[in-house]
Amino acid sequence: MKNKELVKNFELLSKINYFEFKKSFEEKIVNWKWSKGSVYNPKPFYHEINRFAKGKLLKEEPEFFDKVIYKYGFDKDGILVLDCSFHIYQ
Repeated sequence: MKNKELVKNFELLSKINYFEFKKSFEEKIVNWKWSKGSVYNPKPFYHEINRFAKGKLLKEEPEFFDKVIYKYGFDKDGILVLDCSFHIYQ
């Protein structure tokens, strides 16, 4: 993505209602994946460079959250379009 395109996207975002924007992405999602800890990151080699252990994918949505849980939404082409994290503080 070029700088001009990024600036245009940020200007557009400033005019859009957050909830409508989020809903537009949620409508594209056809597959959800859950994990304990971070598994996917758009920054190349994020986990390796920062020496973070990758999380583990779960087979299904957890019944309760006892640690940091991530929820990833993928579109029909298998592209990650939404990343949500749930942190439990005790």
